Amino acid sequence: MKVIVSDFDETFYDANFVDNINLVNKWQKSGNSFVIATGRGLHSLRNIIDNYSIKADYYICNDGAVIYDKDYNEIYRKNMDNNVSKEIFDYMLTTNYFEQVFIDNSDYVTQISTADCNCLVGIIIDRSKAQEVLNIILNKYKSVQGYLSTHCLNIIDINVDKSIAIKMIMNKNNWNDKDVYTVGDAINDKKMLEDFNGFLIGEKYNNPKLRKKESFKEVFGLINLL
Repeated sequence: MKVIVSDFDETFYDANFVDNINLVNKWQKSGNSFVIATGRGLHSLRNIIDNYSIKADYYICNDGAVIYDKDYNEIYRKNMDNNVSKEIFDYMLTTNYFEQVFIDNSDYVTQISTADCNCLVGIIIDRSKAQEVLNIILNKYKSVQGYLSTHCLNIIDINVDKSIAIKMIMNKNNWNDKDVYTVGDAINDKKMLEDFNGFLIGEKYNNPKLRKKESFKEVFGLINLL
């Protein structure tokens, strides 16, 4: 039995999405496991996958801040400190460098600053200014981490990432790390690519910020190899 853990956007969810789904379904029917590890909250992920015949064994959402089983039952959650998330939320609003700032609780999003915060998101207007905001936040608040994705600034608790979430699922199922293959394309995938059998996927697979790894243009290319 082998396990593929795949990032979603621009990795599994790309121009080859239907082909990826078809091969993953065959992969699972052969006794293997498939895990989606995404920066999206579950609500956002399901807006897409509920329209297709895809059912992962686990869903790692908000970059590892929350984990769900195959039936979408929550099995792990690590929210940000409420006082910290409110301060950061209010600060991001004052900068005017974001089209929108919201709290992503994974099951829903809200702009109520006092709500429980699983992930704090700002939709970027000016990328260079957003990077300055991120630097200020990380210098002031040591209990959080963050990065810029294609369109957003993302903030989560310092003690979570996709790799940690994978290890939790491994321990629950007694999986061996040699049987775990991770695929991704961006900086928030870096740790899981380094900690397991990691492969870069897609058009950005030569990203210089990611450690050199064997690469494929699409997820189904890796599945065919395994």
